[in-house]
Amino acid sequence: MRELAERVVPCPHDDDAITGPRDRGEVGGGGGAVGDVAGVAAAAGLGFVDAPVSGGQAGAVNGQLSIMCGGSVEDYDRADPVMAAYARICRRIGTSGQGQIA
Repeated sequence: MRELAERVVPCPHDDDAITGPRDRGEVGGGGGAVGDVAGVAAAAGLGFVDAPVSGGQAGAVNGQLSIMCGGSVEDYDRADPVMAAYARICRRIGTSGQGQIA
């Protein structure tokens, strides 16, 4: 699993780092920054899964987070073993961006 975890690349928290300035009020499922990052990853031949979590600090400390994922089935299946190490439950909700609207 360590080899797989070393392939996980954190995404910048700043939208500007991916696509330039955007309207800070923009909300989207499958679009917005998540869709942009997924597109950049695909163009580079990389897989991408957006994986928002629920459970707070206590859930993180105790490995009890819930993860709602968006991405292709293939990318989710590759990332699932890594997420299973720190989550109580992990589910693919749909395509990129759908995890954030669950």
